[in-house]
Amino acid sequence: MDYDGRIIKKVRQELGLNQAELAELVFLSEDQLSRIERGKVKADIWLLMKILELKGEPSDDFWMLYLDSDDYDGYLLYRQLRRSLRDDKLNEAGELLEKLEKSPVSEKGFIKQTIVWTKLRLDDALSDEDKLAGFYKVLKMSKPNFDESKLAEYRLTYQEIRILIIIAVLSGKMKDFDKAIYITKTLIENRENFRTSEDDKMFFFPLLFFNLSNFYGKADKIKDSLWACDEGIKASLKYANYRFLPQLTLNKASGMYLLGEEEEMYKPLLVRAYYTALTHQNDKTANLIKSEAKEEFGIIGFPH
Repeated sequence: MDYDGRIIKKVRQELGLNQAELAELVFLSEDQLSRIERGKVKADIWLLMKILELKGEPSDDFWMLYLDSDDYDGYLLYRQLRRSLRDDKLNEAGELLEKLEKSPVSEKGFIKQTIVWTKLRLDDALSDEDKLAGFYKVLKMSKPNFDESKLAEYRLTYQEIRILIIIAVLSGKMKDFDKAIYITKTLIENRENFRTSEDDKMFFFPLLFFNLSNFYGKADKIKDSLWACDEGIKASLKYANYRFLPQLTLNKASGMYLLGEEEEMYKPLLVRAYYTALTHQNDKTANLIKSEAKEEFGIIGFPH
């Protein structure tokens, strides 16, 4: 479906972007975007969809009514794939990816980027070094001139944030903790510029603090790790996202133990982490906490 492209100018202004910035995000030249905004060139609905994605608009917005049946089905696959990856349901993500690749929408810019980075995420045969290089290439699909030193200046989309989180995690696995900490901390500090929905922010902020607490801990910056734990716990409660709350509480207990605190200081945190995991039906994390209490902290009399 074609529509009056002049609406793009209004949405762009709502986003606070100039033409060059928006053109980069939607895979167009600045000249092409200018002509669309002036109504000189017709634009299909997918351009508007991409721009509304930058605003964090929900998937059931009015523009979905203008998709044909194949496009609609493809777009739903894309949203389902995002949720599966967010929830670490990798087998489900693999099945959805296979279907999405066969969909007519697979060549749309922002969906193609999702397909490429999902393949990297699911490819267990690649080394961490090769994956890291691959994720940087995928990031440059939407940020061709990406400069890590200028990370704080970017207005980041959902996909770009996800890619950068993975880059930080891979850097941490390769013991480049300085890079992992820099990327994660910068994302946290720049969170007001995220181009994501409130639902996505509810997921991202506790996750970022959890990752940061891990990176600080592995870099032997225990006091910094405790700070990240406290901030992550606050973010979890603020956004009612309890997924990372048990691990954050466990990390805090570990940090206090490493700083030589008395058992009466960190044991209640372990118990709280354990019951929080059980309350939210996360038996795997609960068992991990119980095991850590015995093996790492030497606490035998732990709840059953």
